[in-house]
Amino acid sequence: MTITSRFFLFVLAPTAAGFLGLSVSYFNSKFGRDDPEPIDFDRDFILPFLIALVLICVVSIQTQNFTSYQAKPLVSWPKVVKKKKIVRKTVIVDDDGNAIEDKATLDLLDKLAKKED
Repeated sequence: MTITSRFFLFVLAPTAAGFLGLSVSYFNSKFGRDDPEPIDFDRDFILPFLIALVLICVVSIQTQNFTSYQAKPLVSWPKVVKKKKIVRKTVIVDDDGNAIEDKATLDLLDKLAKKED
């Protein structure tokens, strides 16, 4: 990137944005409402200038000083690793292969298992 293009990007473009804001404020106060607001240099020139300058700086950082066409994020977020939840449970099956889920039957089987021990 040449010095001329840097000068244009970082000085002339924000200045043009500031003068555009200042001229809109001037025309609004001159031809606008019945009770015009006074022209405020900070609000009408400095704020658009700084917003344009910040936007150009952010794009410059993301594109590595305008050397690449792909914008890279300012902060690289860590990759999220999915953790598999392992559930271990004992299922009691009857002679037909069906799971027994009745609470009373399961309690009875637990008592029988404890008596055998």
